[in-house]
Amino acid sequence: MFFFSCMTMCPTKVRWFLNLAILLVLATPLFVRADTFTVAHVCDGDTIILSNQQHVRYIGINAPEIAHDMKPAEYFGHEARECNKRLVLGKRIRLEFDRERQDRHGRTLAYVYLENGTFVNAKLITEGCAHVLYVPPNVKHYERFLTLQRKAIETRKGMWPHLLATSQGPYIGNTRSKKFHRPTCPFGNQTSPKNVTQIKTKKEAFMNGYSPCRRCLP
Repeated sequence: MFFFSCMTMCPTKVRWFLNLAILLVLATPLFVRADTFTVAHVCDGDTIILSNQQHVRYIGINAPEIAHDMKPAEYFGHEARECNKRLVLGKRIRLEFDRERQDRHGRTLAYVYLENGTFVNAKLITEGCAHVLYVPPNVKHYERFLTLQRKAIETRKGMWPHLLATSQGPYIGNTRSKKFHRPTCPFGNQTSPKNVTQIKTKKEAFMNGYSPCRRCLP
């Protein structure tokens, strides 16, 4: 109906309506975009809750744990959470996905970006508030994250000076899972011989993209 009405107008009015329509389309992104979300709560250094109650777990990184389920906080857990809060709490974010979009807990797996372009996952690694976590098939930014982690280690950012101050190596490294274990860890000792590598220190492990076993906590 609008098309036929325009056909009966003079050319000047047609141009005026077309220009108005174009302006309305261009102005739409100035309002809330459908693909952005507001962060309502920061659970810890790598997990947030959006205003729609969606739980989001950052892909490719792991931050120290805060106290939960009767377990004490890990070193730098509260600092990592505060860093995450400063970055995202109350702000609008954009989610980018990889091959798998949910974990076994039902949380959305995503790379998180602020409206100003800040890549939150990468920023937390840069600040020494999280380490690289290799979990295939979501490894799109793994090499980038590892480069940032190496720099954070060398510049002694955040948790790294304390975390690497002592070492109880050697460790068992699993080249397939990118995990490292204490020599007494049953999971480490179950590693297929073709995937086993010896790692001398924690620094060597983290510099090569390995993350600590959650059971033996090397």
